[in-house]
Amino acid sequence: MSPFTKNYFRQKAIRDPLYGFIDISELETQVIDSEIFRRLQFIKQLSHAYLIYPTAVHTRFEHSLGATFVADKMARELELQDSDREMVRLAALLHDVGHGPFSHLFEHVLHKINPNQNAPHEEISRIIINEDPELDRILGDKKDFLKLLGKKSDLLDSTQSLYSDIVSSDLDADKLDYLRRDSYHIGVTYGQFDLERIIHTLNTTRDRSHICIDVKGKIAVENYRLARYSMHAQVYEHHARLIADNMFLQALDIAINQENVFDKNQLTFD
Repeated sequence: MSPFTKNYFRQKAIRDPLYGFIDISELETQVIDSEIFRRLQFIKQLSHAYLIYPTAVHTRFEHSLGATFVADKMARELELQDSDREMVRLAALLHDVGHGPFSHLFEHVLHKINPNQNAPHEEISRIIINEDPELDRILGDKKDFLKLLGKKSDLLDSTQSLYSDIVSSDLDADKLDYLRRDSYHIGVTYGQFDLERIIHTLNTTRDRSHICIDVKGKIAVENYRLARYSMHAQVYEHHARLIADNMFLQALDIAINQENVFDKNQLTFD
């Protein structure tokens, strides 16, 4: 008997300022309650942006929930089966679990110590999902979503490529959530765009290997691209934030390489 009953993805609901209620399954509830996932509650989404925008103190925790919600809307629009919806939802939920302190900023430190790793937090996410005892117990045999968090070149078929696009592409659930979420918490309008229109016009290429947008969604996508540009220009690359980031990286470099505050060997991974 299929485990995907009518209310399978609605075992609990979490209130969200952007989407109202985010429905989650019992399995997802256990993942969210795990120690490694709860750690995301202490990692600011925008690291030092709060020095310029005081309300930019939201975290990777709520963004991961939002990405799950958006990924599910995309999956339903593309008429994915429930088992594939679950795979996509889990990938979106755990896509940022490998982030370290100060989010992407800490990746500069990791990359300097691990020069062969181009995307350290993504690789660490896969390591955590594979090796964390609590997550392993919770997920059991439901780790197929891991392939969606890997390199595009490692995907086996067009179906996996399509599902991977929902989680990581130029128009993925990650970006569709964080642009609007960052804009909301900061109190600016730069990151606003018509999400509902984009979802409504979501489609696939003829071979169903990639997501695309119907021509009637062209304006909505153009607004989305403008939102990305505006957020980078006004928020993500704000000169004062970049200065703070650089000061932080210099301090970490001294702490690791001169003062031996941290053992850099503990920051290496394969």
